Amino acid sequence: MFKVPESGEIEHVADFSNAFRSAWHVWSEMAEAYFHENASRMMLEKSMQLVWDLWKCEDVPLDYRIVMAFTFDNVMVRRKNFVRLAEAMEAFAKRFGPGTLWEQAQMLRQLASDETVYAVCWNQTSVNADTWWIRDQSLSDDEDEQYRMYDISKDKGHWFLFDELAEA
Repeated sequence: MFKVPESGEIEHVADFSNAFRSAWHVWSEMAEAYFHENASRMMLEKSMQLVWDLWKCEDVPLDYRIVMAFTFDNVMVRRKNFVRLAEAMEAFAKRFGPGTLWEQAQMLRQLASDETVYAVCWNQTSVNADTWWIRDQSLSDDEDEQYRMYDISKDKGHWFLFDELAEA
């Protein structure tokens, strides 16, 4: 999990070990609950988009839709929505098992009172490149020194979960 200021680079705030207990846990439980399928099989068959699209399905409880969306690339959640996300994580964890959702909910509740935090974001899986490590050629001619952390006042690849959920 990363803290996001309104301006300036994001900052690592917490690790929740084992991606299989976060995003994959959510995907796996939702695949089983809504498609009676194994998520690994769905991934191999390239049908996981069906699971991911559940975040837009009004037949799915809102808490589960929120939790599904928090697993996506480039997503951010504003501080004003931390408690709501924590509540959704807790509801999901009660139904499907916690994975790391309890710990993440606890961290969100702690950060909710930190006025230096505008939002949070995640790098959910270890198999992708770090979403929030940005190549910026203006920093240096040396390729090894052309990287910096994401800055929402400069970079435009992020989206806000609760804004998109309202439009879904």
